[in-house]
Amino acid sequence: MPQDLYEKIVSQRGTMGKIGEKIPGYRGYMEAQARREADRMLRDYVAQQFQHQLERLPGIEKIMLNQGGIEWIDDTANLKTLMQTFIGKIETAARGYSGLFSNIKVDGEALKKLYAFDEAMLDYVDDFAAKLDGLETAIMNNEGTGKAIMELDKLTREATQAFDMRSQVMLGVAEEEPPSFFESL
Repeated sequence: MPQDLYEKIVSQRGTMGKIGEKIPGYRGYMEAQARREADRMLRDYVAQQFQHQLERLPGIEKIMLNQGGIEWIDDTANLKTLMQTFIGKIETAARGYSGLFSNIKVDGEALKKLYAFDEAMLDYVDDFAAKLDGLETAIMNNEGTGKAIMELDKLTREATQAFDMRSQVMLGVAEEEPPSFFESL
């Protein structure tokens, strides 16, 4: 008998729509859960892509040292710290979107803004790759290494500022909703 009940429950697993029809707000909650998961996946992907770029830097430093560029090692060490801090912000930022009983609602227009910031972060990955290529070329040509490091520093600070703006947009899109039943208790 328990096996029959189990089979019945498992066979009806795809009927989440029925729950959504019976519990007010449940469908919206499930959609918010999906957005939260998508936000987490995107954030993890972006952080991973930046991490790949950061992992290039030690090899570039080795070339730099072999070319006699020891004077730049402190600058590249500072750059690594700056990049690691930026990646850490992405990895540890609060996940987007609200829960079932949250007062925060993110509307379609706000989502468009957030997606624009996400797209910009992916563009920054390409910019980092290009700047790291430029640094490597400068080192190989023994010309413009300091400038290339400064450009990477500037880009990292700009990307960090853009990411911080995304967080501000997240907080700025909150709209008050009437108190829920539970808040009135």
